[in-house]
Amino acid sequence: MARLQFQLKVDGLEDESLVVRGFEGQESLSDSVWRSEPCYGFRYQVDLASALSNLAAEQFVDQTAHLTILRDGQVVQQINGIVRQLSKGDTGHRHTFYSLTLVPALERLSLRSNSRIFQQQSVPEIISILLQEMGIGDYAFALKRECAQREFCVQYRETDLQFLHRIAAEEGLVYSHLHEAQKHTLLFTDSSDSQPKLAKPVPYNALAGGEINLPYVVDLQFKTTAQVSHTELKDYSFKKPAYGFTQRTQGKDIAYQQPNYEHFDAPGRYKDDANGKAFSQIRLEYLRRDALLADAKSDEPLLLAGVRFDLQDHLDHAMNRDWLVVQANHQGTQPQALQEEGGSGATTYSNQLKLIPAHITWRARPCAKPQVDGPMIATVVGPQGEEIYCDNFGRVKVHFPWDRYSSSNEKSSCWVRVAQEWAGSQYGSMAIPRVGHEVIVSFLNGDPDQPIITGRTYHATNTAPYALPDHKTKTVLRTETHQGQGYNELSFEDQAGSEQILLHAQKDWDALIEHDHTEVIRHDQHLTVDNDRFTRIQRNQHLTVEGEVRSKIALDSSHEVGASLQHKVGQRIAVEAGKEISLKSGAKIVVEAGAELTLKAGGSFVKVDAGGVHLVGPAINLNAGGSAGSGSAYGGQLAAAPRMLAQAKPVAELVQPDIAASMQSGAARVIDVASLPTIMPSSANNTANDEPVAEEKTPERILKSDLLKPSDELEKLAKRQASAYRQGNHSDEVKLLQEALIKLGFDLGKAGADGDFGSKTKTAIEQFQKSYRPSHQTHPSYSIGPVDGIVGKGTLLALDEALMDGWQVVAATQINWADSKFGILLGSVESKNDYSAYNKTKGGLKSFYRTNLDKMTIVEVLKKQESRDIFAAGRFQLIPDTLKDAINKLSIDTSLVFDKNIQDKIFNEYLIRVKRPEISEFLESTGSVEDAMYAWAKEFASAAVEKGRPISKKRIAIGGESYYSGDGLNKAHLSIDEMRKVLIQTKQDRK
Repeated sequence: MARLQFQLKVDGLEDESLVVRGFEGQESLSDSVWRSEPCYGFRYQVDLASALSNLAAEQFVDQTAHLTILRDGQVVQQINGIVRQLSKGDTGHRHTFYSLTLVPALERLSLRSNSRIFQQQSVPEIISILLQEMGIGDYAFALKRECAQREFCVQYRETDLQFLHRIAAEEGLVYSHLHEAQKHTLLFTDSSDSQPKLAKPVPYNALAGGEINLPYVVDLQFKTTAQVSHTELKDYSFKKPAYGFTQRTQGKDIAYQQPNYEHFDAPGRYKDDANGKAFSQIRLEYLRRDALLADAKSDEPLLLAGVRFDLQDHLDHAMNRDWLVVQANHQGTQPQALQEEGGSGATTYSNQLKLIPAHITWRARPCAKPQVDGPMIATVVGPQGEEIYCDNFGRVKVHFPWDRYSSSNEKSSCWVRVAQEWAGSQYGSMAIPRVGHEVIVSFLNGDPDQPIITGRTYHATNTAPYALPDHKTKTVLRTETHQGQGYNELSFEDQAGSEQILLHAQKDWDALIEHDHTEVIRHDQHLTVDNDRFTRIQRNQHLTVEGEVRSKIALDSSHEVGASLQHKVGQRIAVEAGKEISLKSGAKIVVEAGAELTLKAGGSFVKVDAGGVHLVGPAINLNAGGSAGSGSAYGGQLAAAPRMLAQAKPVAELVQPDIAASMQSGAARVIDVASLPTIMPSSANNTANDEPVAEEKTPERILKSDLLKPSDELEKLAKRQASAYRQGNHSDEVKLLQEALIKLGFDLGKAGADGDFGSKTKTAIEQFQKSYRPSHQTHPSYSIGPVDGIVGKGTLLALDEALMDGWQVVAATQINWADSKFGILLGSVESKNDYSAYNKTKGGLKSFYRTNLDKMTIVEVLKKQESRDIFAAGRFQLIPDTLKDAINKLSIDTSLVFDKNIQDKIFNEYLIRVKRPEISEFLESTGSVEDAMYAWAKEFASAAVEKGRPISKKRIAIGGESYYSGDGLNKAHLSIDEMRKVLIQTKQDRK
C-alpha cells in the first residue's frame, strides 16, 4: 500500500519547525464560497503542531507557504500560497497546536479598494495593471477571443478583486492556479481547451474494496438539468439610434428539455454587434454551465480545479471521456505525525469533485455592477489653452473630484454627452459646457461607465453674471467671448416697475424673419447708430406720423425717386438754402399760386397777382442782350445696399440627417445560433461544436475604405489571422498600404506605391503612427499601437479609419514651425537664429557664427562632425547622432546643401515630430503643454526643466535647470514661464 506524507514549509522558518496534522481545502474555477468564506481559486485550512511554543504571528501571516503531498517519498502535489490567518491553540506534552489558512496571492487584491478610470484598455490589460500594482508577476492569459478595448471602464468603490472578478466575468474569463515548488501562477482562460490536462488517464474503480496502489475515481454521478434554452440581449447606442442592437444565442442539442426557456436582459452592456454576440454567448454558457454536471470522489491529488483529465475503465463507456474539474474539496489527515497520537490511524487523502464534460466552456458567475447612487459633480476639462473643447456630437471631457490619477486635462475621461433643453433633428438648443465649468453628471441605468451631463452649477469661483441676492429678479442668459473679451446677453428683469428685456451683442446682431415682423411700442423708441445705417425695402414703405417729423442732417442729403415725387402740405412750405436753390426740369416747370407769385433778387422783383404783372427794378431790359444764369446740376449719391445675412440658408436647404443609415449595422441583424451540446448519459464522446454559427451568408468585413476593403489578405490582418507587414516585404498588399499613405498626404518619393516596403515606407508609417489620433468613428475600439514602422492590426485599422475620415497629414506638416514664435525663440538662444552657426568641443567649447556652413553639402557637414571640427551644426545645433538619424528617418539625399530648407525640414519632420513628438502633439493636436516643454528641454540644453521632472534615475529637477546641466558645459537660458507662454501663443497663432 502506498505511503502518504504531508509537509508544510513557511518562508523564513526551519523545515523541521512544523508538522502537518491534517488539512482541508477547496479549489474552484474563479471564485466560490467555502465554509461561509470566499474562496478565490483555492483556500486551505492546515492544522499544524510544533515543538516551538513561541512561534509568532508575524512569522506566518502574509508569508509564502508550501503544502506538499508525497507518496512513497515522491512529491505528487504541492500547493503554494500565502498565509492569510494564523490561529494558535493549546500546548500539549511536547507540542503546541497551530492552524493556518492558505490562500492565493490574488486574495491580497481583496484588501485594496479604489475608484478610478481606465480608458482605451482591454480587460487583460486592466487585470495586468491590478496584479502588477500588487506585486503579482506570476500570471498568464490563454485566450481564444481577443477582448476589445474599453473606451471607458470605471472601478467604482470596489476592491481591486471585486473589480477584477466583474470585468473578467463580463468577458467570459475564468481563472485557476498552476502550482510549482516556489510559486503559483494565476492562469486566465476563456475556453476549456486552454486548461492544462493530465498526461495520463485516471482509472475509475467501479468495484469498491480491495487494495489499489494507484489513485482512482469512484462514485461518479452524472446529472442532467433543464436550464435556460436561449438568451436575448438588447442595448442602445446614440450613434445608431434606430438600430436594435439585439443579439440572440440559441442553445443546441437540448432535445431533453423545452426549447422556450428564454433569458432576456437589457441593457446588455455593449455598443457594437461584435461584443454583443460574444456577451450573449457568454451569458448563455453561464446559465447552462451546470446543465451537465458530475459529482465524483477520488484520492488523486493532481485533480485540482481547472485541470482536464481522461477517465478510463468506467462500465458506462460514455463516461470514459475528457472531463474538466470545476471544483474540488480536499481532505488529508496525518495523525501519526505526533508521538502522542502515533496509534490513531494511517495518513489518508481524499477529494470530492465537481466535473463537466471538457468540451463545454465553464463561465464565471457574473458580478453585480456597482450602481452610482445619484448625480455627481465634475469639472469640464480640455487641453492647455483651450476654452471650449468638444467633439462633433457636442460631447466634452470631465474630471471627477475622486479621480486621483488623471491630470485634469483632455485625457481625464471619455467623451461625455451633454443633455440639452431641446434636441431635435437640426433644431433645438445647444450650449457647450466650457473648460472649467462645474457640471452635474448622472449615469445611465446607474452605470459608472456611462456618464451623461444633466446640469450645470455655479460655485465660489464661477459666480452668477449678476451679484445675488441683489439681482434676484433677473433671469439671465449670458455667454462669454471665446478667445477674447466680451459677452452676449439676453436678460429679463422682473422687478415691478423696472421690468426690462436686455439684449447685448458683443459684435453683430443678425435676424432673419421669413414673413411678417410687427412691433408695437406703447411709449418712446430711441435708436442710436454710431456708424452707418442701411435700409432696403423691396416694395413699399408707408409712414404715418401723428405729430411732428424733425430731421437733422449734418452733411448732404440725397433723394432719388424713380417716378413722381409729391408733397402736400396743409399750410406752408419754407425752404432756406445758405447759398443756392436749383430747380431743373427736362420738360417744364409750372409754378402756380392762388393769389400772388413773387420773384425777388437784389432790389428788383417780379410780382404777379390779380392786379397784373409788376416788374420793379433800377432798369428793365427786354431783348437787350445778356444771358440766363445757371444753377448747380443734380449731384445726389445712390443709396448703398445693406449687407445680407451670413448663413441665411432656408431650412429646406439644410442637409437632413439620414435616419435610415442609423438602422444599419455593418451587416443585417444577425441571430446567432450557439451550439451548446448536451450529452445524455447514454451517448458517447459527443464533440458538438460550441462556437456560435451565424445565419448570414457573407460575413461583415472589418475594413471599410474603398481602397483597403477589397483585399482579403488585409482583411485577414484586421482579424489577426495574418502576419504584420514590415520593412523587407514585397506584395500587392504593401502597394495598397503605400497608396493609402499617399492618399493621406505622405511622400514616398519617386518610387511611390511600388509594393516594396522600404525605408521610406517605414518612415511614413512611423510618422502616421505618431501623428494620427484615432477618432473611433469607423472602428470603435482599437489602439494604433507602438511607433515601430510596422503595420499590424491597430495601424491597419487606423489607416482605414483615416481614409474614411478624410484625414490628411499635409495640413499639419505644411506649417513651418521653424518660422513660428516658438522656433524663433528656440533658435535665438541656440544659435542666434544663424543657419551657418556651429560649435566644436575639440580643444574646448567654441561657437562660430556667419560661416559658410549653410553652403556646404550634408555629406561635408557629416565629415566635419566625424573629424570633430564641428560638433553641433546649424540653427538648431544638430549633433552627429541626431543629424544621422534624421537623414536616415527622412531618407534625405546627403548631396543636398545643408541650407535653410534642409534644416527646417529636419526641425519640422524629425526633431518635433519623430524624435520629440510631444511638441508637435501639443502644437497640432491635443497634447499637453507640460509634456511639450519637457521634450523641448530633453532635446535642447538651453531650455529649462520643470520642477519634479526626472533628469536621471537618481536626479529630479528642482525647477529651472538645464536637462544637461550636469556636464558643466550647459545651463538653461530660458525660463519655464517663457517656454510655456511661447508654446501657447504659437498654438493660438496657428488657429
